[in-house]
Amino acid sequence: MDDNGEKEINGFLEDFMNNLPDEAIEVFEKAVAGGMSEEELIREIFIGDCPKCCSKNVFSGDEIEDIDDATVGFCEECGFIWCMECGFPLEQGEECGHWELCEECDEEKDEYGFCGIETWECPYIMEWLDKQGIPLTINSCAWCGVEIDDDEEMYAVGAKMKEGVEITPCRGAGGKILPVMVAGRMVPAIVTDRDSEARRDGNDLMFMVCSFECANELKQSLESERDTIDRINMN
Repeated sequence: MDDNGEKEINGFLEDFMNNLPDEAIEVFEKAVAGGMSEEELIREIFIGDCPKCCSKNVFSGDEIEDIDDATVGFCEECGFIWCMECGFPLEQGEECGHWELCEECDEEKDEYGFCGIETWECPYIMEWLDKQGIPLTINSCAWCGVEIDDDEEMYAVGAKMKEGVEITPCRGAGGKILPVMVAGRMVPAIVTDRDSEARRDGNDLMFMVCSFECANELKQSLESERDTIDRINMN
């Protein structure tokens, strides 16, 4: 990404921080008062944990001289590099391919190049991710990523989306899968069929995980996504 693109993103973040509602500012102040530095809090919100190893020892690419890109995440623990906008894994110095889609898109954009459609809600980017092999298949834990054998017990976390939130699934291995942004990282969810028992129980999405611990951690993280998620169930 060039200098102009980075300035646009930094300007967007600055405006975002300056226009936070009083409630959000109060959350910031409480977190800082509880011992979390502003830098740690911002890192928690905008970067999240490493999508590969779940480490919190992560950095924005603009903090790494060899990367120098505010939209890229870097994990110091395992060396994983990824696009924080769409979750796609990257090589050092590589620009995520979804930016080319954004540049070619005819959607009206603001001064920062943002069209108002979140990355994980854009059908064009979701289709591109699907062709690249993203998101993960349902044969691995949606939260920690560990592979789950057919004979192993699985746990499920269900979620009902808020009214008006559009669900645009990809055709992944094993069914219709939707990448959902949770705690700063992409988490694969199964989109339930309209006539399924899960949908009748009020679950638009199902997250398959390997253990009760992962189910509980995922549920707690989903609680912070109340802008899009209305209700969460553990099964």
